[in-house]
Amino acid sequence: MLIHKLQMKNDLSNSEQALTEFVLANTLRVCNMNTREISREAFVSPATIVRFSKKMGFTGFEQFKRELYAEWISNDGKNISIDADFPFEEDTPYEDIFQRMVDLEKKALQETKELIPLDKWDHIISDMATCKSIDIYGEGISFATANNFKINMERIGYNVFMESDRARQTNRCVSLFPDHFNLLLSYSGELEITLAIAKLLQLNNLKSLSITSERANRLMQYTTHHLPIARMEGRITSGGISNMCSSISFSFVLDMIYASIFKKNYQENRERIRKNVILQNTYLVK
Repeated sequence: MLIHKLQMKNDLSNSEQALTEFVLANTLRVCNMNTREISREAFVSPATIVRFSKKMGFTGFEQFKRELYAEWISNDGKNISIDADFPFEEDTPYEDIFQRMVDLEKKALQETKELIPLDKWDHIISDMATCKSIDIYGEGISFATANNFKINMERIGYNVFMESDRARQTNRCVSLFPDHFNLLLSYSGELEITLAIAKLLQLNNLKSLSITSERANRLMQYTTHHLPIARMEGRITSGGISNMCSSISFSFVLDMIYASIFKKNYQENRERIRKNVILQNTYLVK
């Protein structure tokens, strides 16, 4: 099956991977496009498209398109990847938009789960669980998703520092608390202020975890641990209608960290939450 072969992405160059992602995200459109049009939108050369078609076992791009369209028809348009940047068109019915958004959320969660290094997970969780204070650094959508994590960790007795102001983040990191765990959130992993904080923490042998997109970046080199999230948006285009998939991926990783730390002292944490609920209800009654 051609579509399955494309999804496997075996033995492909960077430009061929970009072309594959474009084809999977725009399957039916590609069947009606020429090499020049695809070249302009996917940022690959026409020659790359022809070579890629032959690499897939076809005499040329036209034969490649015929097979692609035949599979699309036989699948009734199902099991085709959805473009995370633009998951629907202007005339897409609301019912289809609902389903595509649901499918995108499922895909984001599944891709993130597959990226988590289970062999290193307990080491990461143990390092975090033994520190009762957690300092969170970063900015943008990755940082914004951490607010719920902060609330959850505080519910089980952790002190969490989280300030969006860059100056306050800088002032915090230079204090160099040896008993704190440091969490650095950055989609790109290339923000200079976050890199500077990570370098300072590494220089002083302080425990840290960076969470970034799966693409190789500088930040992951300066932290004790690193976790990747799925990079679904912006693979081909320069931007889309939202950063939904990135938000879901970041939130899922943080939720898994919270759940795993909770598990370390399960009964104690359950009792702590129960008492907090009783106190809150008592306060509301008064």
